[in-house]
Amino acid sequence: MKQGREMGQCRPDLDLIDAMNRDPAYPNFRHALLLVAIVLALQIAFAIPLGVLGFVMDARLIESPWSLGAINLLAIGLVLGWGCWKTGAPWDDLFPLRAIPLAVWPAVVVSQSGMLIVGSELDNLVRSLLPPPSFFTEMFADLTGDGSGGSFFALVLVAPLTEELLFRGLILRGLLRRGSVTAAIILSALLFGLLHLKPWQSFTTTMVGLLLGWWA
Repeated sequence: MKQGREMGQCRPDLDLIDAMNRDPAYPNFRHALLLVAIVLALQIAFAIPLGVLGFVMDARLIESPWSLGAINLLAIGLVLGWGCWKTGAPWDDLFPLRAIPLAVWPAVVVSQSGMLIVGSELDNLVRSLLPPPSFFTEMFADLTGDGSGGSFFALVLVAPLTEELLFRGLILRGLLRRGSVTAAIILSALLFGLLHLKPWQSFTTTMVGLLLGWWA
């Protein structure tokens, strides 16, 4: 009985330690940079077994949009789970999904149209200065041209859901609580571009990150 009481008395201490390890303003920029690095490391870790299995089976498993979508979902999902625990914040505070006022839509349409024009020209400039290798072009063609629904799964469902919750949810929220709005938007956009390491994507995704951060 005495041992049971002693164990029961330890429980509040464990709760206190758990509470002390949480940070409502998590993450700062250093932590956010680490989160992006962990996502990239997890994507590589999940891709290696698929690549080996594909080699053994003589099948292009790793190039499949279904595989890429699943890898992205697992990698970012694990990081989001950690972020939810670390902040200790409720879901609607961490990921505020609210209705967009009708008065905002004209600005959204105009800014999106302008971003498409500028982003397209920037993409053309980058490709002219640094032509993408053939394997990248083929991989992107496979990703966008899949007829089995994999492209829709990877690009329309998984990518927006996971990346927006991470960058315009967890990361932007933490940065806004530690600095100015401008700094938070710029830093979250740079991290968004960093996730897409390939230079033929990084510049345009950084621009997209600035626009989406401003909208958020």
